Amino acid sequence: MHSERETVSVFGRSRREEAHLFSDGNQSLLTSAPTRFNGKVVASPLRQNPISATFLLVFLSTLASAFAAEPTKVQLELFENKIRPIFAENCYKCHSPAKGKIKGGLELDWKGGWERGGDSGPVIVPGDPEKSPLIKAVRYKDPDLQMPPKGEKLSESQINDLVAWVKMGAPDPRTARPRGENSAYGGNGKDHWAFKPVKKTQPAAVKNETWIRNDVDRFIVARLEENGMAPNEPADKRTLIRRVYYDLIGLPPTPEEVEDFLADDSPQAFERLVDKLLASPHYGERWGRHWLDVARYSDSKGQFDRRRESSLYPYAWTYRDYVIRAFNDDKPYDRFILEQLAADRLARGSDQSALAALGFLTVGDHFNGNPNDIINDRIDVTSKAFLGLTVSCARCHDHKFDPIPQADYYSLHGIFASSVEPPVKPVVGNSASGTNRQDYLTKRGELDGRIRNVETQIVMTVFGDYRRLAGVYRCATAIPVKHRDAYLANSGADPDLLQNWQRLLKAGGRQAASIFGPWNFLSRIPPGKFEVQAPRFLANLETHERARLLNPNVVQAFKGARPRSMAEVAAIYGALFAKSNPAWQATLASGLSDAALRVVPNRQRAQVFALREQSDMLEMVHPGAPARAMVLQDGPTPKDSPIFIRGEAENHGDVVPRRFLEILSGPNRRAFSGGSGRLELAQAIANRNNPLTARVLVNRVWLHHFGAGLVTTPDDLGNQSAPPSHPELLDYLAARFMEDGWSVKKLHRIILLSATYQQSSRNNPAYAEKDPYNRLLWRANVRRLEFEPLRDSILYLGGKLDLTIGGHPIDLSEGTHMTQKRFQAIMNRYGKINLPTAPRRTIYGYIDRADLVEVLNTFDFASPDMPMGKRYETTVPQQALFLMNSPLVIEQVRNVVNRPQFKNQKTDEDRIRYLYQLFFQRLPLEEEIRDGKEFVSAYRQPEKTGSPDSDLRPVSNEIGQHDTRRRPAGKSAPSGPVRKPLSGWQEYAHALLLTNEASFVN
Repeated sequence: MHSERETVSVFGRSRREEAHLFSDGNQSLLTSAPTRFNGKVVASPLRQNPISATFLLVFLSTLASAFAAEPTKVQLELFENKIRPIFAENCYKCHSPAKGKIKGGLELDWKGGWERGGDSGPVIVPGDPEKSPLIKAVRYKDPDLQMPPKGEKLSESQINDLVAWVKMGAPDPRTARPRGENSAYGGNGKDHWAFKPVKKTQPAAVKNETWIRNDVDRFIVARLEENGMAPNEPADKRTLIRRVYYDLIGLPPTPEEVEDFLADDSPQAFERLVDKLLASPHYGERWGRHWLDVARYSDSKGQFDRRRESSLYPYAWTYRDYVIRAFNDDKPYDRFILEQLAADRLARGSDQSALAALGFLTVGDHFNGNPNDIINDRIDVTSKAFLGLTVSCARCHDHKFDPIPQADYYSLHGIFASSVEPPVKPVVGNSASGTNRQDYLTKRGELDGRIRNVETQIVMTVFGDYRRLAGVYRCATAIPVKHRDAYLANSGADPDLLQNWQRLLKAGGRQAASIFGPWNFLSRIPPGKFEVQAPRFLANLETHERARLLNPNVVQAFKGARPRSMAEVAAIYGALFAKSNPAWQATLASGLSDAALRVVPNRQRAQVFALREQSDMLEMVHPGAPARAMVLQDGPTPKDSPIFIRGEAENHGDVVPRRFLEILSGPNRRAFSGGSGRLELAQAIANRNNPLTARVLVNRVWLHHFGAGLVTTPDDLGNQSAPPSHPELLDYLAARFMEDGWSVKKLHRIILLSATYQQSSRNNPAYAEKDPYNRLLWRANVRRLEFEPLRDSILYLGGKLDLTIGGHPIDLSEGTHMTQKRFQAIMNRYGKINLPTAPRRTIYGYIDRADLVEVLNTFDFASPDMPMGKRYETTVPQQALFLMNSPLVIEQVRNVVNRPQFKNQKTDEDRIRYLYQLFFQRLPLEEEIRDGKEFVSAYRQPEKTGSPDSDLRPVSNEIGQHDTRRRPAGKSAPSGPVRKPLSGWQEYAHALLLTNEASFVN
């Protein structure tokens, strides 16, 4: 059977002029042109339908009205998760009729309010942040225009969110003026199909029995026959092996593997191939990456509190490796859920590796340490990943579209608020030994010593000899001002440092509060009542609701104490600070260091930040560093959360018990009582009676095999989602999935062994008119490779891909990434620990949430800011430019031509056939051989230069050596690596790599 693939231009169509090349059926707006290299045609020009004037008018009118349109799902999520909380927590108290205040005539609790504006006119110009008075006000650039007032400036991340929101047109779903405190929407949509039990419907009888291979096909054919359609013929074996290799392991088959499959004429040949690939360790790398998209995986924290932590997650990679192992081991999906939500509560025996699963919850954004934002992120990822529900939209009010009341959100809030991250992460797996281990310990000791010395120096500068004089400074704050300097001088203390101790009490942060909480409370007791009230307060210190926020050493120091004055309280603190316990002194130094960093000069502050970054980078990249799990564990006193009215953390409503969602467990569901409730939550999600869990996973797997899910919104199966294209098939597979022990590999087999999966992608113009998006699956979808399999394939074809499984992250930037991190120069000055570079699979690349490598953005990499079950697809020139100019690509085409298998070919025809089999898993057509020979012959010249391996004249393809930009007189060109030009055969291999066929799978 003739192969379906053909060489095409980088942005062009196939020679068969398929009307719907892409799975979404969209027509390209790019003009067709032949692929040329140095004036030579490599691939033929392609016909293209002209863009009609009507289409352009519709397109332009749609673009012009974009800002007036209803918010899209993505815009709605941004508003609900980022913008509404900002308004609710900072603006409503002055600009909401429900609060009884409308300062300046401005209402910000609904869209019409800010559109109308206040006494000074509109405050938001949709699409233009720079002309929006609201943005000017929150930036605090004008002393006469500052919102929120009284110095309560928003964080930089909140300001950036507002700017992004205004820039996208300020989409706002709040179209009605609020009438009361808490409008309810949560009763809507209870009869939605996704909330009904899974039913294993038997497939209908069909006429086309000869095409059927399993029950999946019966559901597909039944729908097609209802619409007067029929499925395509089977794909040829070369197409099929390429398709299934990329689907299951993300790498192309070798020419030898293709030949073995072609030679196997048995009916079980494809089944054996599927089983072989499912057993490959590279299967887990391919499908683990799909899950990491959903888990918003990143090796960095995003918005982090620089005063207390570095930007890095040094152990995130242990979660990534856990996911890869889980898929390779075919871990039952229900167990996969339990471990990612509550591995710490499960019996594990001596094997602690499952603790790494908790990275699912802890690798999210740090939101500058804001605990409620962190909890919201964990609710969001849990509900979207496992349930396909947008529960986080109920943070400020009842969900507008799904039956999720705000009370349900805060039931989950209590679960995660009762869970904590321990400061010391547990070791998982075997620790390194030998030279690597010793080198790590040496570097660890040196770096710890440098950090300790710098922090001690800063603390001593700001607070003096705190171990000896803490009681003196504390006592000085409680005596009359006129006597303070003399008292401090007589006690050997520096009067100039007293203001730092006073600032520590007022704004020292959480760590300072955990130490000075009793002082702050006792200092507010009137002197005449001190002897009575102070002992009463201290007697109940251990049981006080804020006791869990206090350091245990502080609680112990005041146990049984009966101070009669603040001077005696100061003496207790003096003894506590002098305590020689190493762990306590480390905690004390850390707390004081955080406070000291608020007042020291920027240079000293940057030095500490840089050393912290280097410390965590050592843990992240050194092969001798222990592998640790980013765990979450139950807090000492789990408690239920109150509802935050309108999402305002200080505006509490009723306290709600920790329990599961009402729509999935009924109104009389029991409250969770086992610790935080995370294990009970996981069990409720993984319950066979839960109608969503299996459906969501089946839909995700289907999406990655066909390019679109049975439900097109994999992270949202709620009322806003489109109905399934084949609802009975979705339920059949969900029921079968649970019957098969939640085995993902068995689910793969059912899908892959169907005739539906194995059909060709041949176009049928009549069917394309009826079903332009191929929702009925009358053909296979042509799918573009994501960046990971594309990059991995380039390295694999060059013979340089390191196939080691698991390990520390690597640098994907090829040395081209210029970080935007602040203090980078300081970091480079104080440390030289960097990410290693290695030709490893892309899944092992370092992912920086706040500063994603540009090439990942170019190729539509999943955003690590949110769960993303389906990536966006764009076609932009930068994608082709990467393949044309990237040093990685250039070096691999050199390697391809230098492979012994290529060199051993006898003729030009054989060399061309070898490249086609290596790149495309097929033989070239006669015209492709002719075009290839013409291309290569153009470079045969008598003069020989360049690589001794090539008998062809090199082509000018030097990277960065012909910079024609003007330079100041006397300045030479910057030095850089001089790369040899490509030979003719290397140029030809490069040209083949630039075709659509190399980047798409039929």
